[in-house]
Amino acid sequence: MPTGLSVVNALVGTNLTMGIIYTDATDPQVSWWIDVLPVATWTVGSVGQPSVAAQHRGVLFLEPNGSLTFRGVTLNYSGSYTVKVVQSGVEKLRRE
Repeated sequence: MPTGLSVVNALVGTNLTMGIIYTDATDPQVSWWIDVLPVATWTVGSVGQPSVAAQHRGVLFLEPNGSLTFRGVTLNYSGSYTVKVVQSGVEKLRRE
């Protein structure tokens, strides 16, 4: 699986999964962002459901390992995606 920046293309109406691999983290918190907006957050291994922004429900889904799946992707989902993985219980400082 590539690390760093990747370009991903999908045909309109198809499904696509942007997979992640993480090490040295047990049950991390995974957050996905489109450009500067958070769209999905979940703590891997938790019993609760992932939190997906209301306007993206039905298209974006978080997999059990934190990977992001698009179902029936549309052109509206073009953009820059970022995933942030943080060990649960550890606060991460974000510098701009």
